[in-house]
Amino acid sequence: MLFNLRQAAFALNCYIAAMLGLYVSMRIGLERPFWAMTTVYVVSHPLTGAIRSKSFYRVIGSFLGATFVLAIVPKFDNAPLFLCMILALWVSFCIFVVMLDRSPRSYIFFLGIVTASVIGFLSVETPINIFYIASLRVQEICFGVVSAGFVHSVLFPHSVTNLLAKQLDQILKDCERWANHALAGDMTDIDEADRQHLTVDLTNVHFLGTHIPYDTSGLRPTRMALAAVQDQIILLMPVIAAMEDRTREIDDAGGMSSEITAYVESVRQWVIAPPADDAAEASRLIARGNVLGEKLTVENWRELLELNMIGRLRHLIEALQSTRLLVEAVSHPDEHPPAMIAALSSAHRVRSMHRDYGMAALTAFTLFSIVMMISCFWIGTSWPNGATGCLMAVMSFGLSAQGGDPIKTQTNYLIGAFIGVVLAGFYLFAVMTQIHEFELVMLTLFPVLFVTGYLTADQKYLPTVRPFIVVFNLTMAIHPAYSADFELYFNNGLAIVAGVGGSLIGIKVMRVIGADMMIRRLLQSGWRDLASTLRRPGTPDIVDWSSRMLDRIGLMAPRISAISPDQTGIRDDGIRDLRIGICMLRLRQLATRVDETVRHQITTLAQAIAGYYDELSHSPNMESSEAILTDIDKVIDSFVDLHNSIDRREGLTALVSLRRNMFPEAPGFIKQRRLA
Repeated sequence: MLFNLRQAAFALNCYIAAMLGLYVSMRIGLERPFWAMTTVYVVSHPLTGAIRSKSFYRVIGSFLGATFVLAIVPKFDNAPLFLCMILALWVSFCIFVVMLDRSPRSYIFFLGIVTASVIGFLSVETPINIFYIASLRVQEICFGVVSAGFVHSVLFPHSVTNLLAKQLDQILKDCERWANHALAGDMTDIDEADRQHLTVDLTNVHFLGTHIPYDTSGLRPTRMALAAVQDQIILLMPVIAAMEDRTREIDDAGGMSSEITAYVESVRQWVIAPPADDAAEASRLIARGNVLGEKLTVENWRELLELNMIGRLRHLIEALQSTRLLVEAVSHPDEHPPAMIAALSSAHRVRSMHRDYGMAALTAFTLFSIVMMISCFWIGTSWPNGATGCLMAVMSFGLSAQGGDPIKTQTNYLIGAFIGVVLAGFYLFAVMTQIHEFELVMLTLFPVLFVTGYLTADQKYLPTVRPFIVVFNLTMAIHPAYSADFELYFNNGLAIVAGVGGSLIGIKVMRVIGADMMIRRLLQSGWRDLASTLRRPGTPDIVDWSSRMLDRIGLMAPRISAISPDQTGIRDDGIRDLRIGICMLRLRQLATRVDETVRHQITTLAQAIAGYYDELSHSPNMESSEAILTDIDKVIDSFVDLHNSIDRREGLTALVSLRRNMFPEAPGFIKQRRLA
């Protein structure tokens, strides 16, 4: 691993913030100043805006958790097991909300979990002076939050805006590279992993954008611009995916005409090397495509495919041109946006994300069960350190719940916690005995805290390093006066490892859903969503639905690597369903502009496809019905005879894509001749 200056600056900031929180807490006489130091490493993030947004919500969450504990502990001080059950219900409710809301707002409930656990479980057996204890814990945690926010904002701040601009620029380049290969008919350098990675990147951009209001940069892009650029990329990705198939199918049907071939090559050159007058060239290419489309008689399947290709190219040009302008506006928010950007940005929306209520409920029930099992053992055996075990079980579970593989994440947490206990013991009984001044404490802790901060900035090491530093700080339990009791250290260390280990066992017992089942669950959620969207009356919102589908595909990506090679066939389903849904929703939009007969045909087709996806959610291996193919061909036949050239072109573009995605092996469409 090469030394990274950005990570080193982050590590130094974490160390300074931790020492600041520890020193201030000691100076004002707080009882457990090590909580401030621990909190710094929990809330710190390489991006300054992320720290500020999380810190704001975490302070609110700390007060929320403390308020809940103050409300319930005095009422149940004589019933410790019942009090543990109330606390278990609270942390389960909070984790349910955290699982559903992946925005910074969820940190309100995450800190509600942590604060309530720190105060509540440690007060079950000694509820006296609960208000005093709660006020101390909230102060210590808030000092850590404020110290982290202050230091990271002042020293070596890392702007969210700059990183967001870089990520959007990379997504744009990846889309252009993908489109170039699709138009050239050469997909050897683009594999499924690249496409899955794009959806993950887009989701990351969404969550980065939520931190923009708290960024240190003086000039920040507006939320409307961020929403608009995400909308355009959401529309762009399935268009590129569709062009791969059309290129191959046209080649199989006899190849494109020379005019269409020249047009495709012109668009490809515009994609890879946009001219100075990018917008003007885009308009010229769209107009040229419209002229070519008017020339097609669509009397055979090859011409229908060519018309579809022209329509997809028009969508590509429009979406790519808009994306380029919006990425530029995000990268340079100080420049006045053109009128087109302002129009695209005016339709601001909150991006729709996937929510799995069933999995959130299962996660909450799992945490409740873990807490109750440990609590019953603790209260039943009068285990002196049972509160610490409960606390660590809740904290470790909360930090790993949103991971792609909770069992693997929790295992890493157990390893990190064990290392933290061992190293803290070495410091307590071999190093700290010789230290009597705060300056020497700072110097002695520097190697461990700096290395920890450095590794925390790397996502690969975060699942192991974060529990290590939390456990190390809690086990060290630095006070104004040195005190070390081996029996206390051993019992606390045992309780910490037992709590994290108990959480791991609970996850293994209760969460029997593997990576392959999670992928199927995400796919089935998408199928049910598509079926209900197709049945919903009114004009459908394509971007809103596509956003949820792309989010599901992004959630599948980190889990796909965990499944065996013989299961890789499920990888294409997400993108395929996305394309089918977009085609059908476009037809639903067109239904308002055609006559009653064609409208009825579209409605019948939508109901048939909705029924297919309903059945697919129960029988994932079910094939498409031939009746649906017949319905599609009937609608194609009707659109071929439409007089309105725009509706005809849009409808046939969507219908040919729908036919190819649902029935890739079916023979080409043949127009039904009508008797005069």
